[in-house]
Amino acid sequence: MPKTSAKSNVESTLFKTDRGSAKYYILYFVLYAIVAMIVWPLIDWIIDSINNKSFEYTVGSHIIAPIIFAAIFTLIEIIWVSVIKKKK
Repeated sequence: MPKTSAKSNVESTLFKTDRGSAKYYILYFVLYAIVAMIVWPLIDWIIDSINNKSFEYTVGSHIIAPIIFAAIFTLIEIIWVSVIKKKK
């Protein structure tokens, strides 16, 4: 009898995504966007601190720009994976 539990079966079906699937790209887009929304303002704050400027949090430069960055990064990954799959 195989040593599988209900927990491992659920984890394997919920969190396992095949590289190149839509679920994979949506998941990575969301992850890239969240990380970019955290790191982008931090970098901006550090640069403003070095230059002795006051930091201003704006929607356009601290929310929209990281989402666009995540979309472009995900698109680059889609193109990269499709090129790799064609070569194999």
